[in-house]
Amino acid sequence: MKSAHRHELQTNALAQRLDVLIQRLRPYVSTVAGVVLAIAVLMLIWSYVSRSSATRHGAAWNAFNQAVGSAPPNLEELHRSAQEYPGTKMQEMADITWADGQVFMASENYIYNRRASKEALDRATSAYQGILQTSSDKRLLNRSHLGLARVYEMRNELEKARDEYAKVGGGYVEFAKQQAERLAKPEAAETYAWLGKAEPPRLLPPTGPGTPGRRPAFSAGDLSLPNASPEAGAPAPSATDPAASFEDLLKGLRDLPSESATRYDAGEQTPPAEAGAPGANESAPATNETAPATDGTPATTQDSPPANDNKSAAEGSAPPAAEEKAAE
Repeated sequence: MKSAHRHELQTNALAQRLDVLIQRLRPYVSTVAGVVLAIAVLMLIWSYVSRSSATRHGAAWNAFNQAVGSAPPNLEELHRSAQEYPGTKMQEMADITWADGQVFMASENYIYNRRASKEALDRATSAYQGILQTSSDKRLLNRSHLGLARVYEMRNELEKARDEYAKVGGGYVEFAKQQAERLAKPEAAETYAWLGKAEPPRLLPPTGPGTPGRRPAFSAGDLSLPNASPEAGAPAPSATDPAASFEDLLKGLRDLPSESATRYDAGEQTPPAEAGAPGANESAPATNETAPATDGTPATTQDSPPANDNKSAAEGSAPPAAEEKAAE
């Protein structure tokens, strides 16, 4: 009984404490509920923004890969993608890649189109300087210094180029060091001074007959054209003339020589072989028929020819070449 009573007293004390705590917190219930609701809303907003940012970054890199992956890279599309997704890593990478492309274009037009080359170098310089001011990526910073060094080198500003090469770090250090040493040599100044004044070879315009833009020394009426009508002086309609009639197109077929009707008859004799042709003087093959006797000798058959007859036959069937050689 004492333990049960003691337990009851403890329960009553706990209930009183909870009641006092609730009474104290009651004025702040609305505030606490508002804070909890705000935290829940902020979590929802953060989740939505994170998903949207991931989707945006994915679309930005897809646009970058499409522009760079084409052959050749589409610099205009790359520049447009950088402007469409500002403040992203892709935008910085697209800017420096676009600047490198401008330097490449300037190198291609350096001699043949000085104006276009200068404009491309100006655009590249602006892009490189913008990256140096806004980016914190060391790799992009090193590429920017390397690009600026190439720009100053093409402008024949060799001291500025050497300074930019000295600022390059990372994986480009050895290359930048070699380029700076090359520009320090005396012949480098002479080479770039010559390149600054070099002009492309001039193509001479064609001269003589057939020069574009010159009228020929004759007219169409002075030429005697084939198949021309003597009255009109104009050439006959050809197969490519839309005004030519079907009768005009078939006119030439009527004058063709007609073929002999008996050309391919079965009884046509084979023309005699020319003299000296192979086999012209060869003897005809022997048959089983009995040859007629010419000197009163009884006829013999091929089965049992006399010996003398075989010898004479062999002599009579000698090739014409041997007879001509004997006659000579």
